[in-house]
Amino acid sequence: MRVVNIDLDGCVYPDLDDILKQYIAQEESDLRTGLSLPRATTWEFWKDWGMSKGEWNALFRRGVEVGYIFRKGQPVRGAVDALWRMSDDGWFVRIVTHRLAHARNHRIVQESTAAWLDEYNIPYRSIAYVGNGEFKQDYSCQLAVDDKLNNLAGMQTGQALLFDRPHNRGVDFRYGNIRRVHSWKDVLDYA
Repeated sequence: MRVVNIDLDGCVYPDLDDILKQYIAQEESDLRTGLSLPRATTWEFWKDWGMSKGEWNALFRRGVEVGYIFRKGQPVRGAVDALWRMSDDGWFVRIVTHRLAHARNHRIVQESTAAWLDEYNIPYRSIAYVGNGEFKQDYSCQLAVDDKLNNLAGMQTGQALLFDRPHNRGVDFRYGNIRRVHSWKDVLDYA
């Protein structure tokens, strides 16, 4: 059986950068004024946004708790159709997501994720919620799609596809099995 491991955030689910900005605009009226929110260039959003890590974590936690983060937003263009094509072609689609990185709200995270996947009819046969200290590379597969290089770099077998995002454009490729893709059409070319 051919297994494909798919990251959600930034690959299927929209960039968290965009979702957080939408959440702030709609739900955090006290933050709207005086806060500059440029496009995040790293996963350390708080640095680009002039916040402390604690302030950013609190903002993110509130967004999860009210059911906005992981529940709102349109899928990345082409993702749903590509995943259905892969599934129909016999790929075992496994979602491997690092959404349990925060110490709280695991139930809300899982419920919001499942509801969003169902709402957009996204096919998958298995889902792994990876927490701090766990590694996506521990889930063997023939193909992996992620937007963070360190989630792909330790793969021992299979093809690894780095989904192009602003926060990964400056990364140095030193790994032979990783290719950069810019769209789900590119992913299908490797599948």
